Amino acid sequence: MVLEEAYNGTYDSEEDFAYDIAHEVYSEEQLGTLSLYIDWEKYARGLFINDYCSAEIKEGIVVFCGVE
Repeated sequence: MVLEEAYNGTYDSEEDFAYDIAHEVYSEEQLGTLSLYIDWEKYARGLFINDYCSAEIKEGIVVFCGVE
């Protein structure tokens, strides 16, 4: 996989990425008030254990998926 294909964007934090990806997968209607109870830090930690990695930059972080 080339780096460009693995690139997922620039975010302020891993938690911001987790929030954005959850809202891409599920509509606001599907998440509803449940999103108020989600621990975005723990959700992000789970995402970045195996599926994603990040690198710090001045603007925040750059996120990549499936980089081996």
